[in-house]
Amino acid sequence: MKKVSLVQLGCDKNRVDGEKILGKFILSGYDVVQDYNDADVIIVNTCGFIETAKTESINAIFDACAIKAQTDAKVIVTGCLSERYYDDIISEIPEVDYVFKLSDNDRIVEKIGEIQQESTICDRVLTTPPHYAYLKIADGCNNHCAFCAIPKIRGRYISRPIDDIVEEAKSLVNSYGAKELIIVAQDTTRYGLDLYGSYKIVDLLKELTKLDVQWIRLMYCYPELISDELIEFIATNDKMCKYLDIPMQHACDKILSSMKRRNTVQDAHDLIKRIREAGANISIRSTFMVGFPGETEEDFKELIEFLEKERLDNVGFFAYSKEEGTLSYDMKPQVSKKIKNERLKTAFLTQQKIAFEKLSDCVGKRYKVLYEGIDDKKQLFVGRSEYLAPEIDGKIYFKADFCPLIGEFYFVTITDTCDYDLIGEIKNESCE
Repeated sequence: MKKVSLVQLGCDKNRVDGEKILGKFILSGYDVVQDYNDADVIIVNTCGFIETAKTESINAIFDACAIKAQTDAKVIVTGCLSERYYDDIISEIPEVDYVFKLSDNDRIVEKIGEIQQESTICDRVLTTPPHYAYLKIADGCNNHCAFCAIPKIRGRYISRPIDDIVEEAKSLVNSYGAKELIIVAQDTTRYGLDLYGSYKIVDLLKELTKLDVQWIRLMYCYPELISDELIEFIATNDKMCKYLDIPMQHACDKILSSMKRRNTVQDAHDLIKRIREAGANISIRSTFMVGFPGETEEDFKELIEFLEKERLDNVGFFAYSKEEGTLSYDMKPQVSKKIKNERLKTAFLTQQKIAFEKLSDCVGKRYKVLYEGIDDKKQLFVGRSEYLAPEIDGKIYFKADFCPLIGEFYFVTITDTCDYDLIGEIKNESCE
């Protein structure tokens, strides 16, 4: 049997694309292997969002080509980097056997001469543990933020029909036993406008919560499109994780305007107030950019003051990356790398203090935790509550006087904190 291996890079939306490509290879008789040295085909699913991601993708391509030199495997490159630099990859890295644009992902197996068969099972190969899966509800983006190349790479926003999404969700639950579905798109709150003429994210969530799934988590919600209806649904539906991921990007009106964002700082304050007044203790996650062209010390200070005032639960930071084809590419003045790094450090330290204080407030409380495995270094079990998304947020480490089952839920009482994580313990107490 032929073997295929996937080098998965970039965001979780790109991960779903990679999983569907693997699914087509499975239907054509391939076996999926983790060790690239054992593969007959190595797929590099690239990211092309910012400079560091592009560098990582290029290095991964070279690594795959080095393995090819030893094993004679075929190297396939797809993803955002190949969409953005298709001709460059072909001309500059001739060792690559096939380069595919995003629109050709569904035909990769066919185009390299393999035969795909029809199947009634889930057409994805999960690269996550089977107890959670990402569910992509749309592709592309219409927002055209000044710093972002995604609309040029992925095209206009295209929603998937509700019925198609629900059917895929059923397959993820029935075929893999997924307990948590994580809803993703470049902008989940825009869902349905292009297809149905109005925003339909709540209608979609209502259908998904009818499935035999325990948690549904909503990511990438643009602040100006988060309605009271959506907040209420998250707050009142037992299957919705009490969690909202809201990329705010900045907290200075001047910078937000330059970024071509559609909300103001006061809008953000008002939104956070509405979420907190919903009475369900909804955890708020956000991301912020430092060093956007024209950002002064005063502008950055406004961001820090916003963080200190609102005390968000989980926050990520990244430095502005100058990307060709974006509105901000020629904006002046550009902020130096040194200043960007200094501001990144200040922002991290500010949020770190807030996070540590908020984590301390969790000691003594009990949380429903999805158990995910054992941390060998800490010699503790590890999992997540509904307030923590995989890979980007903290974890809950715990002791138990029995061996829990991966993918099952347990009540954990928090006893301590460690960095961005919580420490707890359970007795023989399942959530079932």
